[in-house]
Amino acid sequence: MTSEELQQLIESNAKAIEALATQQTERQRNTDRQIAELTRTVGTFVRETSDVVSNLMNDRATMYELISQNSEAQASINESLSQIAEAVSRIADRDEN
Repeated sequence: MTSEELQQLIESNAKAIEALATQQTERQRNTDRQIAELTRTVGTFVRETSDVVSNLMNDRATMYELISQNSEAQASINESLSQIAEAVSRIADRDEN
């Protein structure tokens, strides 16, 4: 192998190494961009999921409050019905006498 051929081989290898380094740099940039995008996507998902869970917990609390109010209203209605039944019974007893 002549020195000129050796020089060409060295230059060819240097260009190939430079091309590989450029490809590797580009791959790393793409990977970094994809990781950044994935990080943003996961962050958005976590925030949105947190908001949904928070809304569900608020809705659950509201539901239990409404159930409690309904139970109190039902107890009040039952008490009123009991008083009406007693009044009707007294009227009926009075009418019999």
